[in-house]
Amino acid sequence: MNFLSIGGTPRRKWGGRGGTLASGALLLTVLASLVGQTDVAQAAPARPAAASSPQAPAAAPGASPDAAASAGTPDEPLPPAPKVGAQPAPRTDPKAEHEAAARSVGQGALSAACPAALEPSTTVSCSVEPNQTVSFALTLPQQKDLVLLQVVAAQGWISSKLVAPDGATVTCENVLGAGYAYGVLRCATGQAGVYALQIHDNNGLQTAFSASYVPLLTSAACKAVTAADRKLGAPTVFHGSLPAGSAGDCYTLDLAAGDVLRGYASTYQVVQAVYDATGKELCNSQRDPGSGLDCALAGTAPFRVTVQQSSGAAQEYGFTAARLSRPEGCAVVEPQAFGVSPDVTGTVRCRVLRAPQAARYAFAPVGAATTPYGGLFSSDGTVLLATCGNGTCDLTPGDYVWVVEARNTEAGAFGMAFHSAKETRGCVPGNDNGLAAGPATGTFGGPGQQLCLTLPTASGNGLYLLNRPPAGGTSAGVVVQDASGAQQCDNNGASYAVCRLTGTAPFRAVLSGTASQAYQLVVHRTGEAAGCGAWPQSPFGGSWGAEVP
Repeated sequence: MNFLSIGGTPRRKWGGRGGTLASGALLLTVLASLVGQTDVAQAAPARPAAASSPQAPAAAPGASPDAAASAGTPDEPLPPAPKVGAQPAPRTDPKAEHEAAARSVGQGALSAACPAALEPSTTVSCSVEPNQTVSFALTLPQQKDLVLLQVVAAQGWISSKLVAPDGATVTCENVLGAGYAYGVLRCATGQAGVYALQIHDNNGLQTAFSASYVPLLTSAACKAVTAADRKLGAPTVFHGSLPAGSAGDCYTLDLAAGDVLRGYASTYQVVQAVYDATGKELCNSQRDPGSGLDCALAGTAPFRVTVQQSSGAAQEYGFTAARLSRPEGCAVVEPQAFGVSPDVTGTVRCRVLRAPQAARYAFAPVGAATTPYGGLFSSDGTVLLATCGNGTCDLTPGDYVWVVEARNTEAGAFGMAFHSAKETRGCVPGNDNGLAAGPATGTFGGPGQQLCLTLPTASGNGLYLLNRPPAGGTSAGVVVQDASGAQQCDNNGASYAVCRLTGTAPFRAVLSGTASQAYQLVVHRTGEAAGCGAWPQSPFGGSWGAEVP
């Protein structure tokens, strides 16, 4: 899927150096001395939000895939999972997982006789005699289906095949890929009727095994994900438990072609796969099972998601399936005026950012404790990482969706700071002769609050920006904008910066800083001598021309 480009060429981040910042060593020393400036370390830049791109429909596998299986039950929240920026989840080891499954089967009491038939989504454990074949009847009610098969033996080597009602062997493919002698098989069928799953013991010993199957297109065991379950703001968590030898669980989606699904499993040891009603696989998490699965749905509804332990090992998991496009359950956030603090009490996992006009916007999650990572999407589920990955972008009028990254399961309560570069509400008059009139002072309110000073400075001039935080206070990050909202410069929270004004007056200085801490900021026009001390010429010898405290 292509990234949606909004507002033309991406500009630099608010918090990057967008204007002319100059510092002469001598001028810095004198000015800092005159205002009694203590050196303040520059704050680290904010971490960019992360987002994942919806997968486009994948090519159909050799067999005609679709989906259905047994399912879990909705319950309490998912167990903790890695947050964005943490080390990636360990890669799966199919061989080790299969060996674990084989040990599990071998430890079971499998002396019972094998049944004559297998029921869909039911795992059977029994044994086959040396060099003998066990046959299970499987009844498929419709002509075309996609059968998922899993057989796990406790030891040695057994072979299995699916035989159609006319006696022909059905062609199957391994979901792990070609070359694997174990794992879930996908078998496209073309006849209705009774099939035979034949399991042959190639060892000289009795062999215990577990086996199961799921008819994806016709299974009644799929758990329905309803409209109430798939709300992006608070999706239902389904809990499942796959026994050793299970072919997997299945979930039927209340979604249509053109929707974007966000699926997430709480463990990297299961794989999600999305199918349409014809059995075509659209997306899967095989390449990155530790991350969420964003999938653009195409083809014919109903769509299904399978959750499988591909090597046959026993596995418990939590699973959510939400609609990323046209999201539901998200709080709406309007651009905030200066001096307003965002509400940080909301616990839903997404926010609808409503842009009333074309402008450059800054957005970021904020909160009293830790804040989650996430990404911005258009309302159709298209990720805006290309133009908005650093927390600022040009938006046209409309609604946009910021959503917590799927792996961040402990989002908790947080707010969303959302500011327009064209905002003027809440601006207060400021001066540009701070060395004479004194610094602008105040205290930042809640997290994410921004303050604004309207400056009298004419275009073509420059400004000295000098942070002079009081004891226990904070340095202010300052972005200077012109009347149109175009950024002139950014001090990055540094103690000293020089800003050249090339845009259209009136200019405004937008301030940000640490919540509940006081600031002092000197804004002084270049070329203005008021407030400057005299600097007599230094004579030759060991004396100097001026002393400053």
